[in-house]
Amino acid sequence: MKVSLVLLMLQWQHQARALHSERVNTKTLRRSENDANRVKLDLCTNSIHANLGGLGGVNVGETGPEDKTPDGEWKNELRYKKVATLPTGEKLDLVVTNLTEYVPVHLKQFALLGDTTMGEEGPRGRKGCLGSINMKAPGSVQLKFELVVRGTDTPAPKNYSYDFTVLDIDRSKYGMYEQITAHGFAYFVAPSIEPIGHIEQVGPGEVAEFLTFEPRKGAVEVPNPDGLDLTVAQLNASVGLVFENVNHWKITAKAIDPPGGIGGLEVGRNIFFAGSTLLQSDGRWQKTSR
Repeated sequence: MKVSLVLLMLQWQHQARALHSERVNTKTLRRSENDANRVKLDLCTNSIHANLGGLGGVNVGETGPEDKTPDGEWKNELRYKKVATLPTGEKLDLVVTNLTEYVPVHLKQFALLGDTTMGEEGPRGRKGCLGSINMKAPGSVQLKFELVVRGTDTPAPKNYSYDFTVLDIDRSKYGMYEQITAHGFAYFVAPSIEPIGHIEQVGPGEVAEFLTFEPRKGAVEVPNPDGLDLTVAQLNASVGLVFENVNHWKITAKAIDPPGGIGGLEVGRNIFFAGSTLLQSDGRWQKTSR
């Protein structure tokens, strides 16, 4: 077992060097817009259930039996409803659950929903088609994003690909910065963020490549995105990921206080995410070794 793991680590190091070479050469890997297996993930939904921290359900739009356990309790999840449609016509929900302790800054679940006021498009329940999760800073949370058949907990078929974007990876003026780590994606695009690669053991004799994305030094107090119409600075503070042939993925988000920072006085940070953005159409895709 130990010898096998060492060989796998050496193999990954070779792949990582090749990946680094691809990044240096900024090899363009544009994906076909006509890819039959590509399904659009769109968070512009007016129906959301929020109870990620188990603090009581908050709903925007209709509430269904999928939002409660068999005992009638609110599920500890964040569910965006009808956010994707398969070629078969079947609709999907995106369910977000926390795999570690989740500590929000605000006790009310509206911190998960962003703007829930009425607007021209009805109750928004998100910030301009963006998902948002508020977390205590400094702190860390691992989140699972899973696509399920609409109104159920049945996992979606795995033979499709999805674009997923994490936005607003920046620094505060006091030094606190956000860090995003993910694995299992096939491609990524990050205009100004150079990822840091490492491997972790994910099972007996099995290792996986993880990439960590941190803000560049100059990304200080980048204005929070207010929708999908992103400025250059906001694009530079974002990373787009492509997940292929899976129905779920995990993201570890951290708010890190550097030496000399002010720690808990900064209170909290927000994680913004979406499906497709301008990154997917204008960016330079880079392939991972996975």
